[in-house]
Amino acid sequence: MRILEAELLMKPFQVFEKEKGLQDNGPVQSYFTEQIYKYSEPYTPRLNGIFGANVDINPDNIYYKSPFASYLWNGKKFVDPLYQIGAFYSPTYGFWSRPGVLKEETDIDLNYNEAPMRGPFWINRMWAEKDQEIIKNTQLFKDRGV
Repeated sequence: MRILEAELLMKPFQVFEKEKGLQDNGPVQSYFTEQIYKYSEPYTPRLNGIFGANVDINPDNIYYKSPFASYLWNGKKFVDPLYQIGAFYSPTYGFWSRPGVLKEETDIDLNYNEAPMRGPFWINRMWAEKDQEIIKNTQLFKDRGV
C-alpha cells in the first residue's frame, strides 16, 4: 500500500477576493452598482431632469441627494402635521415648508410623469424585470478580468 502525501498551499481568502475583484467595494461590486443605476434610469422619477442628476454612485450604494428623494421613493404625499398641506406658497417667494417641522406621510399616492414606468421603488421594480440581464453582464465583466 502506497501512502500519498500532499500539501495544499492556499492564499488567504481575502487575497483571492481582491484578485477576482470580489472584495467589498472592489471593481466587480462597483460595476454591479453602476449597472443598477444605469438600468434604473428609465424607472427613476424626474423633476425637470434634476432628481436623477443629483446622485452619488459609490461602489456599494446609490445615494440620491435630493431632500425629497424619500418622498419619491415611497410614492406617498407628505403633509405638514398641523395644516395638512404639502407646502405653503407665496407668489413672491415660491413654495416652502415650516422650518424644523417634520411632515407626515399620508395614504395619498403621488402622481409621476411618465408613469407607470417611472414611479416609486424604481430600483426594486427595475430589478424585477432586469435582474438576469444585470447578473449576466456582471458575470461577463468578472470573466474578462479586472
